[in-house]
Amino acid sequence: MRRNITRAGRCAIALAAAGTATALIAAAAPAFASQVQEVDQPDGVTLEVQTINGTGCPVKDKDSVYLKTDPDKTGFTIYYRTFDAVAGPNVDPTRARQNCVLSVLVKVPAGFIFAVGSVEQYGRASLKSGVSADVKNSYWFSGDPVTAKTSHRVYPGDGTWQFTDVTAAPVWSHCGIERNLNINTSLQINKPAGGYTGNSSIVMKKTNADVSTLYHLKWDRC
Repeated sequence: MRRNITRAGRCAIALAAAGTATALIAAAAPAFASQVQEVDQPDGVTLEVQTINGTGCPVKDKDSVYLKTDPDKTGFTIYYRTFDAVAGPNVDPTRARQNCVLSVLVKVPAGFIFAVGSVEQYGRASLKSGVSADVKNSYWFSGDPVTAKTSHRVYPGDGTWQFTDVTAAPVWSHCGIERNLNINTSLQINKPAGGYTGNSSIVMKKTNADVSTLYHLKWDRC
């Protein structure tokens, strides 16, 4: 069954299977305290993945992840080919945590700044009794010490999960300075106190054809 939980302006949707527990959102760290008035996205914005790295999207496999600008140009979607974490009695322990770091160059017209306004993530999980998993994200600009973070928990069950973050205090780009937007996403399966009784997994997409993560940008003049 499906339930919505809203806390501190964020919404989580539970595993979409009967009898599963709800997904839980941990508090996200406050990011950037700038007071701004949002404006429509300007024309001429382009996005390009500069680098990828991590166990969930190895740099040697350039096809493991790709980015597509949304048709309305208000954000972008990231598609993962194989981004999953697996844990079990006979599984390599390093497979229990997988991450993917993307560095995205967002070129904007002069006089505008942007930030990640909201994020939608989709996936599926098969977690044995007593096993949970965490979905964590962090966003920052190269050379900037300010980082926005979110963390979500998925509980035992079989089905799909979905999280939506609405950034209350977003990290804004710097006016007139071109810096890459960095996105680090990780999947972590948590080992129960009694050990694993079978294999558990969590995947960063629902089906082979579905999107994985949608990033919606917000804009202001500077």
